[in-house]
Amino acid sequence: MADAVEALALRARKILQIQKDLGDEITRESIAKIIRLDAPIFSLTTKQIISPEQLEAATRLLWTIFVTEQGPALSLIDTLRPAAWYVGERRQPGDFMRRYLNKLEEDGWPEESVLQLQDSTARILEVMDDPKRPGSWDWRGLVVGDVQSGKTASYAGVVNRAADAGYRIIIVLAGMHKILRLQTQKRFDNDFLGYDTNPKTRQPNQPMRIIGVGNSTRS
Repeated sequence: MADAVEALALRARKILQIQKDLGDEITRESIAKIIRLDAPIFSLTTKQIISPEQLEAATRLLWTIFVTEQGPALSLIDTLRPAAWYVGERRQPGDFMRRYLNKLEEDGWPEESVLQLQDSTARILEVMDDPKRPGSWDWRGLVVGDVQSGKTASYAGVVNRAADAGYRIIIVLAGMHKILRLQTQKRFDNDFLGYDTNPKTRQPNQPMRIIGVGNSTRS
């Protein structure tokens, strides 16, 4: 079932990306419509019967990719937490975070959404520990968000802040669906690395193409 859902979503995604590039608004209804219209063609060519549950699963999968909103963050924090370290100048956005915030503004994010993300990512990082503190330590937490709540934008911000703070190994677990893993890699190319790592688009003997935050001219 998962393979059929992912294949159906991948087909619809190509059409939706064209619509997005043309400036059309992508909504849950437009996603569902494309999938619903394409499902009979998909069934005819693959000999697979698509159930209503699979149609809904494909819609949800694409919804997480195309539709996001950023609102205020709420938190539950244990009384046991690291000693205060992410304060003062260190809490201010560094080089990585500044260029990420600049990109969000250039992408047309509302100012209030940018400020909410700037605040929530700082609050997440402050309950991690100082990467420069000697000795071993182990702090764990869980960040949860609804579909379309801006989770990818949030943890891209946390990664940028973590790099500024001194973390040198950051591992991103991007989910069970290949389409989501590829989408997450593309987002991090744009929102953290600043260059295109896709081997299919790389020219032989040429450096990787600069994209996303790599194009930021503000510091």
